[in-house]
Formats: sequence, C-alpha cells, structure tokens
Amino acid sequence: MLLLSSCSTCKIAKQSSIREIQFGNGGGFTGAVTTYCLKADGSLYKQEQLIKRLTCDSLCTIYELAEQLPQEDFIHPGNTYSFIRLVAYDTLHYYQWTLENKPNEKIVELYLKLSKQL
Repeated sequence: MLLLSSCSTCKIAKQSSIREIQFGNGGGFTGAVTTYCLKADGSLYKQEQLIKRLTCDSLCTIYELAEQLPQEDFIHPGNTYSFIRLVAYDTLHYYQWTLENKPNEKIVELYLKLSKQL
C-alpha cells in the first residue's frame, strides 16, 4: 500500500508534457557550459552521467513549478549566464539570463530549486 501511494505522488511529472528539464550555466573566458538534465522519472544527470534520483516530493514540486513558467522564451545572453530548457514532446522553451537581466521570478525560483538538488 505504501509503495502505491509513493508512486502516485509523482503523477504530475508522469502526466506532464515536459520530458526533461535541462539547466546550467556557461560563458566566461573559456565559454564552457555545464548542463544538468532532470528526467520525468526523477533521474538527474550532469552532462550524461547519472548523479542521483530525486524523491517523488522534490520531483513533483519542480514539475509543478515548471508547468507554471511563461510560454515565451526569454533569451538575454551575456558574458556569463544561467539557463533552463524545458523539453516537451512537441515544444521547447528556453530561458537564458544574466545577473543584470533576470527573467520572471518563477524562472529564477525553478532554477534555484533545481540547483539545490545538486
């Protein structure tokens, strides 16, 4: 019974059209980019190496917030930047910003929640 109830808490991520959430940062002198990827099953990767699996509660919180993000891309690159890319089955939304040019507060909130999982 406990197993069934814990699986149902991830229902939001399973039913979401978002297949994965990519996030990270880049730029600077080298132009290097670090990319993390959170899949709908809760697995979190750095580049292509599995780092960990998120709890159902954490995954639900993140996917609920991701579903609330604006549908318009926000692309304001700079020397160093942070980004989130929502990869859905039929769409892609990209948000890129610098400290000087921040996007909607929900985007920043999602980025901070994702970063805390690292």
